[in-house]
Amino acid sequence: MSKTLITRAAAIAAATALAATGILIAAPANAAGESIVLANDSIHFTENDWGAGISLTGTGFGVADGGVAQVDVGTLDGPVFTAWNSTPLDTPVESGGTVAVTGWVPDALPQLPASGLTPAVRVTYELCEGTSCEFSDTTYVYANLVIDPFVPGDPGITITPGCNTVEQIQTDGYSIVVTGLDQFESVGDYVTGPDGEQFGDSAQLQADVTGTATGDFTLSGDIQLGIYTEHIVRFGGDAVDFVSGTFEVGTCVAPTPTPTPAAVVPAAPQLAETGASDVGLLTGGALTLLVAGAVLAIARRRSRSA
Repeated sequence: MSKTLITRAAAIAAATALAATGILIAAPANAAGESIVLANDSIHFTENDWGAGISLTGTGFGVADGGVAQVDVGTLDGPVFTAWNSTPLDTPVESGGTVAVTGWVPDALPQLPASGLTPAVRVTYELCEGTSCEFSDTTYVYANLVIDPFVPGDPGITITPGCNTVEQIQTDGYSIVVTGLDQFESVGDYVTGPDGEQFGDSAQLQADVTGTATGDFTLSGDIQLGIYTEHIVRFGGDAVDFVSGTFEVGTCVAPTPTPTPAAVVPAAPQLAETGASDVGLLTGGALTLLVAGAVLAIARRRSRSA
């Protein structure tokens, strides 16, 4: 084994031992001293979900005449890197040897690694002289990623609007949002009417990467007024509802709020500045006005409640 390979393997081992600090370690065989740092939101990802993508910055890429860096993501098994993505990201090395990547979403989803494998980003670059570029096989820089297992949220269903007229349910319809599913899980959906019987055909919904499924529906045919129930059922189970929710078909008249009259604020008495004796007069006048205001307020409250 050559000395260069031993040195590089040691560097890779050190990189895999880091606890997801976001710092990338360059192989010592590269004298340029490259280093790159992952943005805080680019260290942790959830399986099957790149979120806002991978963002990183890099310095020390010693390319006097410019160059192109390539970014891959995958796993490290000792010195062996296996890319998940099929197409690397090409990004220029700017003046001064800097690299910047913002929101890169690879063409393969992040997976939970097998035992002994470390998820990582790998950056390498090619040296360019004029129009001639040649990749260097010693210029690898790695950073650890953390791929967290997906955890479903709380089961729930939201139905909007909660009430429709017959005309609205036939034309505009209603929307549902179901939460708490597994990623990309398919579930069954059906509706029962006020009589408890299934209304219309069943449907199938599929959750997205967050475990959320959505659907838009209308009703047609013999539509009864009353409460309808939306049922979400998981496949392969015992047909028990995963979640359910209700909506109404009716007049849907919103209650008219009772207007609240503005409070009457008595004007402050205008008294001449005649000395200490005015204090007693002010107190008596204010008391008279307060009593009058209280009588007016009591009369208005009784009128509203009658």
